Amino acid sequence: MGMARVRALTLNEVADPAIRSALERQESVYGSVLENHAILARRPEIFRGFRTMWDALDAGSLLGARLAFLVNIRLSGLIGCSVCIGANSILGRKAGITEEELLALRGPLPDGMFCEREAAALAYSDALAASNDISEDVFERVQRSFSEEEIIELTATATFEICVAKFNRALGVEWGD
Repeated sequence: MGMARVRALTLNEVADPAIRSALERQESVYGSVLENHAILARRPEIFRGFRTMWDALDAGSLLGARLAFLVNIRLSGLIGCSVCIGANSILGRKAGITEEELLALRGPLPDGMFCEREAAALAYSDALAASNDISEDVFERVQRSFSEEEIIELTATATFEICVAKFNRALGVEWGD
């Protein structure tokens, strides 16, 4: 692990009280402020944009926390974002994801470990990470398991995780730095 390519703010440098409060909440959940958030705090408007999307995906989720974290952990691993893997694993365990499932998300998915709904969401996530085009077979599988509103949320969850993971990778942000 190395240093991030841009400097994160310390809590004392964060002038916006709402952002400082969000970072302090992270300390209680993760044991420290997530470096990507402390970097985003340098641009409060962008921080608020990211935070708004995370909050929108959490509030009234049609997918449920377990499914959302399965997708996020899978994508984090495919992209190689240690911050996303670490943070999503902590939250995923709280949502009922087992250690065996966490390990399985790192490689080829074993048959039968995940229910059809979860397996369809994970296949869709793999396709989103691998290509700009989603095959009809993959999308039809998703349509069999999800309503259109759920597909919108699933797509937003997955593509936002890809965005965050690539943001962290581009800036060299690592878990535990």
